[in-house]
Amino acid sequence: MKRIATLAAVMGVAGGLALAPATASASEVGVQGCQGASATLTYRYYTSPTTTADWKKNCSGNWEPPSGQGYYLYAGGWSGNMYFSDGTRLDFCDWKNYPIGKKRAIAIYMSSTKASHCK
Repeated sequence: MKRIATLAAVMGVAGGLALAPATASASEVGVQGCQGASATLTYRYYTSPTTTADWKKNCSGNWEPPSGQGYYLYAGGWSGNMYFSDGTRLDFCDWKNYPIGKKRAIAIYMSSTKASHCK
């Protein structure tokens, strides 16, 4: 429950977005639009000290990623923000790659339009 409350607090900071009703899944809040598979955002995270897995999304909205430590973010055709458990934020832009450095991601916002921090 604490994790969902934290996600809601973080998402409120992400541009004043309205969250979906309580009946929506915490990992699929506020889906707005999707792109084709070639534009998929991929979050690579550790499942053990030596093993990684990929979590993929191709629809805009607020998402709760898996709880493992992060390895890399491949933005695909998306821009937005990734929020971490240490209170920091990564602003990401279309078609760029970002090392995560074993931080734990708690929320990802994928914008339905190009984010203002991207040129």
